Formats: sequence, structure tokens, C-alpha cells
Amino acid sequence: MGKFLAISIIGLVVFIIVAVGWQALKKIEWGDISGSTLDFFTIKLPPELRGSAEYQTTKMADIKNEVPITITTSGGLGTSVGNNSVITNSGVTVVVGKLKGGNEALSSAFGKVHLNGVHAPNTSGIGSEVSLSASLNSGEKINITGWQIKTNFRTVAIIPQAILDFPPSGLYKKGDIILEQGNSVRIYGRNTVFPGNFRENKCMGFLSSTYKTSVDTISTNCPQPYNSNELVTLPGACQTIIRSIWRCQTPSVEKVNEAARYNSSLCREILDRFNYGYCYNHHRGDSDFMEKQWRVWYGLALEFDREHDRVLLLDKDLKVVDEYIY
Repeated sequence: MGKFLAISIIGLVVFIIVAVGWQALKKIEWGDISGSTLDFFTIKLPPELRGSAEYQTTKMADIKNEVPITITTSGGLGTSVGNNSVITNSGVTVVVGKLKGGNEALSSAFGKVHLNGVHAPNTSGIGSEVSLSASLNSGEKINITGWQIKTNFRTVAIIPQAILDFPPSGLYKKGDIILEQGNSVRIYGRNTVFPGNFRENKCMGFLSSTYKTSVDTISTNCPQPYNSNELVTLPGACQTIIRSIWRCQTPSVEKVNEAARYNSSLCREILDRFNYGYCYNHHRGDSDFMEKQWRVWYGLALEFDREHDRVLLLDKDLKVVDEYIY
């Protein structure tokens, strides 16, 4: 009796699960996915539905041929998000897109970070570079540290961390590269005189005199370290000296000595403001202090083919974010 009762209870539970689950199943029809030229799509499942797999990849041809495709959802497909995804109201994301050179699974970040250009090294192994850019909504962020850049035959680079804050003290804090709206990344296949990878800030032009290099150019949009009302009280010759200094330039010893002849403490004070420390300390809190450009030096030549190649940007799950063919 007890055994029969236990079997009956198990059977009832199974029936309930199947019945409830069946009501939650939805077949993805071709009409649900816009864009008849797409090759395949990737379904990103919400945590409660993943099991051992976060993604389910299906060829677009299977939908066209009406091969049964089902995902668990609490209702019909929702509205289109951008050009690359359709989201169900249960949190299932269908990422749709078209790759020119393959049929790899697409990342949920597909269409959000782009491979803008690739430079192969010359015959001496010099000059390799790759550039990325973010197409994100306001407030949207995406972590690209750990992503890979891969060609037809090799993994060229794994995107590392970077210096998040560049204080004059040299106590740098490193962390993941997190892109925001309008951000871009330049990855160089060589070493640098700078102490590490970083996101530029609007004072970093002053560091050109500290880290002397002819190949690593950085932003020269330093804030002016004085206002016009201060200058009008100074001797004319001192004003000429100050106005002759480029706003990201540290004054030469000759100009400092020349200004000292005019016996003006304000003249010398303004000249002393032309440095990274003053700029950083006075503008660190500005809303536009951080620039949009990240710079990464990989330390090794990026081994792109000098003639033709297919380059993939892969996320941490090795799903395709973007491709670049040349």
C-alpha cells in the first residue's frame, strides 16, 4: 500500500510538472524573428532555465524549414531591442545577427562592441594594432577584460586590465576595462614607456614630458590653468610668456627664469600650475574628467596576417561579439 501510494504521488508530481511546463513552451516561428537574410541566432536563457548551458544556438534555416524549436517562456515574444535581439517577457534573449565568414554562436554583446580596424605588423614585427569602439545606450556598461581577439589560425590577444585612476602619486589602481557609451579602445602590439594600460583623462597631455615617446600620442585637451581675469593684472611681458605656453606643456626653465625677473608672485604661481599634479587635483571631480579613449599595450606583436584574415572579437564565453574581414 505504501509503495503504491509513493508511486502515485510521484506520478502526480510528474504530471503537474509536465502540464505546467507544456503551457510555458513556445515555438519560435520564422515570423517572430525579423530579417530574412540572417544566418542563425543564439538564445540566451535566464538563470532559472539554463541548466548546464547558458546559450542555445539554432540555425536560422531550421526556423525557415519549420523545424520545431522551443524555449521556456511565460508568454509571447516581446519587442525588438536594437537591431540585434528580441527579448521574451520571461527574460529569454534571442540574439540575431549575420556573420560574413562563419556560423559561430553570437554573444549577447553582439552589435555592442565593434572591431573598427586592424593593422598587421610589418616584416620587422612592428606596427600591429587593433581598435574597438562601443555602441551602448546611455548608462549601459560592458566589461571587456578577458575577451579574446582571434584570427583564422590563432588567438592574437586576451584583453587585460588597465589603470583606472592615474594619480600624480603613482599609486595606481588597476581593474577591468569597462566600456561606456562612446568609449573606444586602441590595443598596440608593443611595449610602452607608460606604467600600464589606462583610460585617458583630460590632464594626461602633461605626461608627454614625463613619459617621452614619439609613438604613443595621448590627449592634448588639458584645461587652461588660469582665467583671463588673472592675466590682466600682470606685467605685459609676463602675460606674453604665459600665453605662449601650450596648455598641456610644462614651462621650460628658461621661461620660468625669465618670468622671475618681473618680480610678480602671481606670474610665477600661474607658471607653476602648468603640470599634471595641479591639473589632476583641481579637475579630478569634473564630470568630463575621464576621456572616452582607453589605451592598451599588449607587449607582443599582434600576429595578424599581412595580406588577408578574418578577425573575431570573442567574449569570455567565446561567443562572437564582432568580426572584421580584410
